[in-house]
Amino acid sequence: MMSEELIRLFRITDGEMLLKAAVFLNLFITDEAEFFAFSEVIFAPSFKTDFQADIDAAHHELEDYEVVGDLKIETQEFLQKLKECEVHYRELKFFVQKAYPGSKTMVARFGFPKYRNAKKSQGGMILFIEALAYAAEKYKVKLIAQGYTQARIDELQTLVAEVKQQGIEQEEAKADRLQKTRERIVAMNMVWDRMVTINRASKTIYRDNYTKLKQYGLPSSKSKSTSTEAQS
Repeated sequence: MMSEELIRLFRITDGEMLLKAAVFLNLFITDEAEFFAFSEVIFAPSFKTDFQADIDAAHHELEDYEVVGDLKIETQEFLQKLKECEVHYRELKFFVQKAYPGSKTMVARFGFPKYRNAKKSQGGMILFIEALAYAAEKYKVKLIAQGYTQARIDELQTLVAEVKQQGIEQEEAKADRLQKTRERIVAMNMVWDRMVTINRASKTIYRDNYTKLKQYGLPSSKSKSTSTEAQS
């Protein structure tokens, strides 16, 4: 079962929201007694401590530079391996044409006609180079007779294994970034929910105090959850 998509509950940036949250917390600490009188349960003494902890946790999740950096490295290494595949393809194509001059059948068996389409996707290139290595091993006698070597065939086999592994690592890096993004959204929304709670209460506590109402006002947010009803 696919997990439900997470959506940020606010339109401003994460950094701006956290700055606003810090202001909210400072205001709340100043006015804590009035909020406590309004609800001893919701605004218990632990509320400000928990609010600060949520802000700290959100700051920890603020940027994913390390994850993005890892993904870039994995992508660059994978693309480099694909370039090596292209070199082997062009080299092997020369020897196939020499070993089997004018043979469309052998050209097809090595998959050469599929090369252009294979280049359009990383997965396609992986399958292409794997098929190429298989054919090189299968028809190596005539290839070697034309000057192609067993060492080159072995290099191609090794390259196939490396390309497949690089592809796996790249996909794992992508998945890791998606998970980190999800964790960051959860952390940011927790902070936002606390701000919404304070905002809602302030509309009753300070219903006759325009200045306070402005201080506890929220920036525009997405109406994706009950949290955002606070702004209506």
